[in-house]
Amino acid sequence: MDSARNWWGRTLLLSGAAAATAGLFYLGTGLHPMPWLTWLAPLPALLIAPRISLPAATAVAFTGYLVGLAGYGRYLLADLEIPGPAVIGILTGVSMIFTVVVLLFRGLLRRGWALTAAVVAPAAWTSAEFLMGRLGPYGANWSLANAQADLLPILQTASITGVYGVSFLIFGTAAAIAVVAAPRIDDQRRVVTLLVAVAVLAVALGFGAIRLAQSPSTPTVRVALVAAHGAGNVPEVGTMEARSRMAAGLSWLRDHETQQGMIIVFPRKTSPLIRTPFRR
Repeated sequence: MDSARNWWGRTLLLSGAAAATAGLFYLGTGLHPMPWLTWLAPLPALLIAPRISLPAATAVAFTGYLVGLAGYGRYLLADLEIPGPAVIGILTGVSMIFTVVVLLFRGLLRRGWALTAAVVAPAAWTSAEFLMGRLGPYGANWSLANAQADLLPILQTASITGVYGVSFLIFGTAAAIAVVAAPRIDDQRRVVTLLVAVAVLAVALGFGAIRLAQSPSTPTVRVALVAAHGAGNVPEVGTMEARSRMAAGLSWLRDHETQQGMIIVFPRKTSPLIRTPFRR
């Protein structure tokens, strides 16, 4: 009886950690994220990893992150129309990256390297984002920083580090909390990790607040987003429909005042239409 009870209790614990990871990533990322939840998304997997076996930690991290990417997968399939096998490869690949980072964090923490774990885990995650953004054919839309557009003080960090600095802050905060709450870590290491994390966040937020309070030192650049009405699918380049869609966007530009150096942004899915031969 005790063995069965322990088995059920362990199963519920692992399932709860995976579900919490999935829910936080689902709500904290994607096209309509709740940006503050993004900061908590890696936390359940990081919290439980040093407390359970290696296979169990692997299962929680991989399953939780993969399910949490459901919204992103739908975006790749329906909006970007990326082939199904490629979408499966992307989702599986980034879930494996998250799993490896969690296991790296677990290994360092179980060896007592508290501060190292809190720094290396976000550095590994950020490095993976950078490499996939540079080398992958579909970029790094799944970057944690993409969910922070509404948090302007945090977003200012990107002016120095790029979006990868924002991702480091997000993952690093979760890692630091997990270290402070970890078992078998002496109080001195907890305090050092906590102080370093608070100091880094304070610098980032302070820089953001100061930058937002300053008057712009350079001319303001106007940005126009052009979206032509029409069907959701991108028409074939060179067809009448493609010319019509492009003409609608160019017509908007003719009817609205523009300035030299103004940035005109067309939706991602209309980018193939820009190659359509069309004379203004």
